[in-house]
Amino acid sequence: MPQSDQEQNNAIAGFFSVCGFRQVIGAIDCTHIRIPKESGDVGQYYINRKGFSSLNVQVVCNSNLEIMDIVTHWRGSTHDSRIFHESRIKRRFE
Repeated sequence: MPQSDQEQNNAIAGFFSVCGFRQVIGAIDCTHIRIPKESGDVGQYYINRKGFSSLNVQVVCNSNLEIMDIVTHWRGSTHDSRIFHESRIKRRFE
Protein backbone atom coordinates (compact mmCIF):
# COMPACT_ATOMS: atom_id res chain seq x y z
CA MET A 1 0.00 0.00 0.00
CA PRO A 2 1.20 3.57 -0.58
CA GLN A 3 3.35 4.78 2.30
CA SER A 4 3.81 8.45 1.42
CA ASP A 5 1.56 11.21 0.08
CA GLN A 6 3.41 11.06 -3.25
CA GLU A 7 2.87 7.30 -3.57
CA GLN A 8 -0.81 7.76 -2.70
CA ASN A 9 -1.20 10.52 -5.30
CA ASN A 10 0.47 8.29 -7.92
CA ALA A 11 -1.94 5.45 -7.08
CA ILE A 12 -4.93 7.79 -7.35
CA ALA A 13 -3.69 9.10 -10.71
CA GLY A 14 -3.18 5.53 -11.94
CA PHE A 15 -6.76 4.46 -11.21
CA PHE A 16 -8.13 7.69 -12.66
CA SER A 17 -6.19 7.18 -15.92
CA VAL A 18 -7.26 3.53 -16.26
CA CYS A 19 -10.96 3.77 -15.44
CA GLY A 20 -11.85 7.29 -14.33
CA PHE A 21 -12.25 6.38 -10.64
CA ARG A 22 -11.49 9.24 -8.27
CA GLN A 23 -9.72 8.88 -4.91
CA VAL A 24 -9.02 5.14 -5.32
CA ILE A 25 -5.67 3.72 -4.18
CA GLY A 26 -6.38 -0.01 -4.50
CA ALA A 27 -8.82 -2.64 -5.70
CA ILE A 28 -9.80 -5.38 -3.24
CA ASP A 29 -11.56 -8.70 -3.69
CA CYS A 30 -11.63 -12.24 -2.33
CA THR A 31 -11.47 -15.47 -4.29
CA HIS A 32 -11.72 -19.15 -3.42
CA ILE A 33 -8.67 -21.30 -4.12
CA ARG A 34 -9.58 -24.98 -4.34
CA ILE A 35 -7.65 -27.28 -1.99
CA PRO A 36 -7.76 -31.06 -1.39
CA LYS A 37 -10.60 -32.09 0.90
CA GLU A 38 -9.63 -31.84 4.57
CA SER A 39 -10.33 -34.86 6.72
CA GLY A 40 -11.54 -35.00 10.28
CA ASP A 41 -13.70 -32.59 12.25
CA VAL A 42 -12.18 -29.42 10.79
CA GLY A 43 -12.85 -30.41 7.18
CA GLN A 44 -16.37 -28.95 7.23
CA TYR A 45 -14.97 -25.44 7.83
CA TYR A 46 -13.12 -25.49 4.52
CA ILE A 47 -16.30 -26.16 2.51
CA ASN A 48 -17.40 -22.92 0.82
CA ARG A 49 -20.90 -21.92 -0.31
CA LYS A 50 -20.29 -23.60 -3.69
CA GLY A 51 -19.75 -26.92 -1.91
CA PHE A 52 -16.02 -27.52 -2.40
CA SER A 53 -13.01 -27.24 -0.07
CA SER A 54 -11.10 -23.99 -0.43
CA LEU A 55 -9.15 -21.17 1.12
CA ASN A 56 -10.74 -17.73 0.83
CA VAL A 57 -7.94 -15.38 -0.28
CA GLN A 58 -8.15 -11.56 -0.11
CA VAL A 59 -6.00 -9.59 -2.57
CA VAL A 60 -5.45 -5.84 -3.01
CA CYS A 61 -3.86 -4.62 -6.25
CA ASN A 62 -2.91 -1.29 -7.77
CA SER A 63 -3.86 0.12 -11.17
CA ASN A 64 -0.98 -1.83 -12.78
CA LEU A 65 -2.44 -5.10 -11.40
CA GLU A 66 0.49 -5.50 -9.01
CA ILE A 67 -0.38 -7.17 -5.71
CA MET A 68 0.00 -4.75 -2.79
CA ASP A 69 -1.48 -6.96 -0.04
CA ILE A 70 -2.58 -10.57 0.19
CA VAL A 71 -4.20 -12.58 3.00
CA THR A 72 -4.21 -16.34 2.45
CA HIS A 73 -5.04 -18.06 5.75
CA TRP A 74 -8.87 -18.04 5.91
CA ARG A 75 -10.91 -21.21 5.46
CA GLY A 76 -13.40 -21.43 2.60
CA SER A 77 -16.45 -21.02 4.83
CA THR A 78 -15.27 -17.58 5.99
CA HIS A 79 -17.26 -14.65 4.56
CA ASP A 80 -15.38 -11.94 2.64
CA SER A 81 -16.55 -9.24 5.05
CA ARG A 82 -15.03 -11.07 8.03
CA ILE A 83 -11.69 -11.32 6.24
CA PHE A 84 -11.76 -7.57 5.57
CA HIS A 85 -12.82 -6.67 9.12
CA GLU A 86 -9.88 -8.69 10.52
CA SER A 87 -7.33 -7.33 8.00
CA ARG A 88 -4.42 -4.90 8.31
CA ILE A 89 -5.93 -2.87 5.47
CA LYS A 90 -9.06 -2.04 7.47
CA ARG A 91 -7.05 -1.11 10.56
CA ARG A 92 -4.78 1.12 8.47
CA PHE A 93 -7.71 3.06 6.98
CA GLU A 94 -9.40 3.49 10.35
